[in-house]
Amino acid sequence: EGKAEGQAEGKAEGLAQLRQALFAVLARRDIALAARHLDQIESCGDFAQLVQWTAHAAAATSADEVFALH
Repeated sequence: EGKAEGQAEGKAEGLAQLRQALFAVLARRDIALAARHLDQIESCGDFAQLVQWTAHAAAATSADEVFALH
């Protein structure tokens, strides 16, 4: 039980750090977010998706480009 709790905490911490990185890139690129984008980021529990959005944010000029399906 303790191991599972530790893994869950580690995952939550990792997701929080990825979200912070995404927000930092978006801020640095001056990309404004709508409420729907904030909700997408905050509710996302998928590491790969957060990494993909962060990569898109590095080259995007708008939030819609960041969150577009590819």
